[in-house]
Order: sequence, then structure tokens, then C-alpha cells
Amino acid sequence: MKRKLTAAFVGVIAAAALGAAVNAGPAISIVIDGETVQTDTPPQITAEGRTIVPLRVISETMGANVIWEQEEKKVTAEKNGRILELKIGDKTIYNDGEPMEIDSPAQIVNGRTMVPVRVISESFGCQVGWDGDTKTVYVTTFPEDGGDGEYGEEEFEEFTSVVTDMPKYEYHGDAAHMKTICDYLIDYTKDRYDKASVTIPVPLIAEMDSSDPDDIKVWGGFWVFNYNLSGDVLQCVSGGNYPGCMHLKKDGSGYSVKKFEVAADGTGFASSLRKICGNNDARYDKVVKAEERRETERKNLIADYVKANRLKITAYQDYGWDPVMLGSGSSVGATTPDTGTVSQGAVIEENLPGYFEFSSGAGAWSTNLSLSQDGSFTGYYHDTNMGETGSGYPDGTAYECMFSGNFTNIRKNGNNSYTMTLGSIQTDKPAGEEEIIENVRHVSAQPYGLETGTEFVLYKPDTPLSGLSEDFLSWWPGRFDESGTHTKLDCFGILNKSTGYGFFGYVYESDDTVYTD
Repeated sequence: MKRKLTAAFVGVIAAAALGAAVNAGPAISIVIDGETVQTDTPPQITAEGRTIVPLRVISETMGANVIWEQEEKKVTAEKNGRILELKIGDKTIYNDGEPMEIDSPAQIVNGRTMVPVRVISESFGCQVGWDGDTKTVYVTTFPEDGGDGEYGEEEFEEFTSVVTDMPKYEYHGDAAHMKTICDYLIDYTKDRYDKASVTIPVPLIAEMDSSDPDDIKVWGGFWVFNYNLSGDVLQCVSGGNYPGCMHLKKDGSGYSVKKFEVAADGTGFASSLRKICGNNDARYDKVVKAEERRETERKNLIADYVKANRLKITAYQDYGWDPVMLGSGSSVGATTPDTGTVSQGAVIEENLPGYFEFSSGAGAWSTNLSLSQDGSFTGYYHDTNMGETGSGYPDGTAYECMFSGNFTNIRKNGNNSYTMTLGSIQTDKPAGEEEIIENVRHVSAQPYGLETGTEFVLYKPDTPLSGLSEDFLSWWPGRFDESGTHTKLDCFGILNKSTGYGFFGYVYESDDTVYTD
């Protein structure tokens, strides 16, 4: 029987960034039980988006014996009676004689046998983590649990054992296409994983072409995470990513899914995703880089789920990682970026949307901002100019950045608005830094809409339009609805008073149902 990889390693699978070539980007470090491991061939990212590590160095550091058989191109690693066998280029490996399928086979790099880090995790019962900021793989070994050769499996079984009936996830935002996508992802993956308490999809839309209402193309990374409830913590027990293109059809006031094209696993990943992207390198790159927004979007969607269903949930957790606190559905109590001090509580009293968007409305550029009740925020900005070409980047130029910051001096004005001062803002890279990736020049930029001005106003839904500027309202997606009868905002809005720019976000107001365990 083929062995199914356990969900214990979803954190590793989820953390591995999608790449187009081995060893793209900064060098990756590896730390075992707190000690940095030195190797002449560092861990790398494959074209399939998997983190691979040198088998001999990692295995021997953990106390395993490794034997290389040149004629068969076969490696055997043994520790405490447990045996791992694999051949170079073979997608089937053997763990104590039991076959196990992997999507990225072992390969030779600089004379070293490199294998996916999850192979070692599965075989020797280790806990593996990934820090995307520092590009570090963390491996934690476990002592034997009674001499049966199993490492950490009891801990994982305890982590994942409680399956509780919970409300089904529903997208409650204003975008009808997002509701269709989320519902489809839940149904699409329902038989791919063991039963869990709730499945929460995280669609990371990179580009959307709505020119044909009968074939609206949505490219992106389509993630799903499955959770069980333990006390007041959602524990992630499985999940995965399905990058590709979802084809939608306009169906009355909503949408339906016509087709879902998903990139192939293994060595065919990059080529299949490029084909799905119409062999458009810029589009392919946007799908790959959408990964950078995953954790921000995941936290926002979980927080919205908790709010909408009035759940007594305070955090979510990946196996082997510390819980991520949700606060009161936001980052309350988080460290504020400008001072490093800790907020004393929520200063914005409202049930805020998952994110605000300032965009052209045509998908050419957008700034997405996730605001917490304490005034801190994170976000992502992107813009693409395919006509801005040059030597080495014939397919155009992309301007982008990840950013974080906070608003200070937050003051409530009556019932419908708050005034705020922009306290600080930081981007992930210095402005103007350039990098050419697959024929596209990527330029680090400032987040459009926030780079000018310090005074902002947060408007609540039902704010009368009569008191709002036309410049601000011109950015509102609901400004010109079919009836044309709007007299009030139907969403939250953030006004940049200096420029008149507007960020808008929708939130679902739940009923009075309270879920308890």
C-alpha cells in the first residue's frame, strides 16, 4: 500500500516558496536542535517548490548511518532500527520497507544527495519548521517514546486527534467571485484529506481577466487549510496549495466555476504552470509571488470566520510552531512598528474587514491593507508595466512591495468615523532595489496611496455620502451600482486626506448565534 504523507508536515509544505529554478534567491540555512549545521551544499528550493537538504549531513547529524551504493545510485539511512531507502530520480522511497510517494525525487547537487526535508521528517519522526524571513529550516529531533522507534508521532496524534463539529466556512465579503472560489475549493478538496473540524480556503489571486463574462480567468495560488479545535485553538492538521487558473462564468448576480486548471506536481510543475499562465512570464511570476501574502491573508480569513460565527477561538497553530494569536479578531496587543511598545487594547471599536483595497478597479495595480484594531497594519502593493522593457527584461517591469506600519492618535468622531495619523511605515526592501526574474524586472516601490500624507480618516458603513468628497468616492467600488440609489457607504473606507485617495473594505455582520465547545 502506498503510504500517505501525514499532515504533520503541512507547515513545511506550506512554507516552501514556489520557485522556478533550484537555488533561486538567498542561501538557506539549516538548524538542528538549536545548532546551525555547516554543509558545502546548502538547502535549496526546487522548481517544484520543495525544500531539499543534503541527506547525509542531516541524517548523520541526527545520529543515523548512511550508505551509498554507486552501482544502483541508491542511498540507505538507518537510525535505531528504522531504515530509509531511496534511489536518485525515483519518486517512490521506502520507509521500513513500506513504499511512500514523493513529488520531488532525490537528486545529485554538487556531488551531494539532496532530498525533500519532509522525507527525513516522515522517516525519522522529526519536527521540521521553516522561517521564510531568515530562509532557515529548523529540525527538532525527539527522544524515543518507549523504545518502539517512533519519534514524535504520539505528540502529533494528540495534536490532531480531536475532530469537533464546527460551522462550515463561508466567505462573507462583498466580492461574489471570492465566495464562489472559496466554496469551490472546499468542495474540490473535501476527499483529499482526512476528516477535520473545518476547512478554510485561502485564495491568493494574482491576476484576473473578466473581459469575457462566460470565461472569467482567475490566476493564483489556491490554498486550503484543515483545522481541528483544541480548547480555544484551531490546530492545522493538513492542507496544500493548488496553483493555477480557475475559470468562472457570470451567472446572474453570482458566478459558477467552469473549469479549474491546476499545475502538475513534481518535475512538471513549472512547465505546466507556465502553460496555464498562457506562457506569460509576468503572470507566472505573479502567481509564484502571491505566496508572499499567504500568512497575512490566512490570519485575516480565520479572524473573519471566528467573528462571523461568534466562536470562542483565540489562536490558530501549525504543528511544531507557536500559536498565532487572533486577539479580538485582529492584532490587538501586537508590537507597534514605530515604538516597539505593546498596545494596551483595541482603540478602534469596530468589527473591521479582512483587508482594504485601493486599486484601479481593472486589476492593473492595487494596494491591499490589513488594519488591526490597535492601528497596526500590513499590506502588499503591486503594479505591472509590460511596455517598460529593456536589456534582460523584455517582458516588462513590475513594481511591488510588502509593507507594515501603524496609525497613531486614533480618535473617534461621533458615530461614523475615526481620525488617524500615520505613525510609521516600512517596506520589505529599500525603494528602487531591482532584480530581474525570468525576463521581468522587479523594482521595490513604496505602497501607492500611503507614500504621501499623514492624516487619514476611517469611515464606517452607513456614513452619509453627502459629507464625503468626490475624489474619495471615485475610488469606491460601489459608487455606481445598477440602481444608482446609494445615499450611504455600504462598507468601510479609509481616506488619505492629503490626496483624496480611498481604501475600501467589506465585512460580514453575523447573527446572534454563539458557538461554544
